[in-house]
Amino acid sequence: SILIEKKRREPTAEDTSGSNRKYDASLEFNTSWISDTLRFDNSYFKELLNRQWEKVNDRRGNDLFYISKDEDGLVLEPDDISLLNTKETLYWVKVYSQDKARFFQDFAFFFTKLQEDNLDHGGIQSEKSSQNARKLTVKSLSGTGSSSRKETIPVSTVRSKSPETFYFAEELKLFTFRAALKVHVTRTWSDNSIRNADAVLAKVQKLTATPKSRAVVFRERNPLTPPDYEFDLHDVIDREAAVAVTRFDKSGVSKYKPQYVPKYVSEEEYFANYFSHILALRVSLGVPSRRIVLIGSKNPVKINATKLAFQHSYPEAEFKSFEFIGMRAPSLVADQPVGDEETKRGAINRAKYCYQNCIKLDVDPNHVVYTLGLEGGIKDTDKGYECFAWISVYDVTSDEINSCRTASFELPQGLTRLLKTGVELGTADDMLYKR
Repeated sequence: SILIEKKRREPTAEDTSGSNRKYDASLEFNTSWISDTLRFDNSYFKELLNRQWEKVNDRRGNDLFYISKDEDGLVLEPDDISLLNTKETLYWVKVYSQDKARFFQDFAFFFTKLQEDNLDHGGIQSEKSSQNARKLTVKSLSGTGSSSRKETIPVSTVRSKSPETFYFAEELKLFTFRAALKVHVTRTWSDNSIRNADAVLAKVQKLTATPKSRAVVFRERNPLTPPDYEFDLHDVIDREAAVAVTRFDKSGVSKYKPQYVPKYVSEEEYFANYFSHILALRVSLGVPSRRIVLIGSKNPVKINATKLAFQHSYPEAEFKSFEFIGMRAPSLVADQPVGDEETKRGAINRAKYCYQNCIKLDVDPNHVVYTLGLEGGIKDTDKGYECFAWISVYDVTSDEINSCRTASFELPQGLTRLLKTGVELGTADDMLYKR
């Protein structure tokens, strides 16, 4: 766990008055700079951007700190507030506040850079590197423990109860271009990049192993390349990746570049095409061997509805990689929820239960990518009862739950009469239509 906490300031002789708010030893406030100091996410950027901050000065007008106007009284340093004062830093505060995955990926990239520069940081020490790999010794971090909740971790960090040695290939820098950094860092990718680096690098070399493959890789984009894909040699990060692959694949990228540039493509197109194939490889290496979707119901109608939704949302090849499993999951609301609030809460509870209890199905939590809760509800209107549903989807990778509501339709009077006697909708439907 990562604990980031501010030290409490003790009042000094200077802290008697100020141009804004006076420092008073009797003031009671939270000394943390985020609400939940035990959770590592992008909350810092959200709170920095969305809260109102009041400056506290000494009597000379020097900034001491900023205190939140909310009841919890979070505290920031002047350096924190300065991130809002320039166009460049404010841009990144907004990006990271809205995109937790992007923050994790950028954090992973630059944390890796610290390690590669032989900086002793957080119990991870880099040692002498060999020709194709860098040997890292990971020491046990005090206070780290196991958790049933799946985490996304930087590719170069490994938690261990005892010292562990592994190899992190230097050439894997070729996967650190901009487009690749947008891909979720999953445990599957971590295992591949750390423990199976040689196999990964063999797949990279295979891209340029034959004349036929070279003609495709250097002259055409990969068919799976996303529409917003960009590769810019003027970008420092993209340029570093191009340099890394040039050094690594001397018999491929370096050797054949003069044959293709500028006869067939420009240098920019040469690398943009090549890295589109690297991006597709990177995505495939992050996909677990099993991709399980858990549905909080054994009802075949709900399971089939989920399958249809995924089939409409993913290409056929990717859709076939999912496994759909139904399980009994309590909604923790009434058997027949009434109103949007109760119905939505039931859907969320089912989705959460599925992931928290997947081990009951002998399912590895690392293979679960989504869990769903589907809850049907009713609403009493002037014309009678209306029926609708809420669907909640838990994205395990991003640790986020999203919910949506279906349209409503008016129920027949016969069902309405049964519902008013306390009968649940499914049972009432069976009774009325003798199913």
